[in-house]
Amino acid sequence: MTSKRHLDSRCPTDGRSPAAARHSTATGLIATTGWPEPGLVHHSDRGGQYLSVSYQHLLDAHGALCSISRPGNCLDNAVAESFFHTLKTELVYQQFCRTREEARRAIFEYVEGFYDRPRLHSTLDYRSPEEYERSVA
Repeated sequence: MTSKRHLDSRCPTDGRSPAAARHSTATGLIATTGWPEPGLVHHSDRGGQYLSVSYQHLLDAHGALCSISRPGNCLDNAVAESFFHTLKTELVYQQFCRTREEARRAIFEYVEGFYDRPRLHSTLDYRSPEEYERSVA
């Protein structure tokens, strides 16, 4: 069982392609946070940036396992689908954001300040991801 913790995927493009920006953002997160530790499962959709050779090499180099659903089968990636459903019902449909930056900040605050910290998860015996990680460390 995993803790269901989510890495922040903030991704400023700075004039680069979205795939290049996401790759360098992931590299920066690994360098600054120590994530991922070997065995991390990276859930994503079938976007080209996640399927690119360079991104897959980055995951391989850090011992991360890639979880991508088959075309048209969202149940292959139920963890990611469940997270996005929760994000939409608990935040997106409840709050109007006027700009992308405002939306990015709201999502960051939801994930880092609530979803990964105090929110209880039934699959973790009603513990938060942080509490679960401490109990198995």
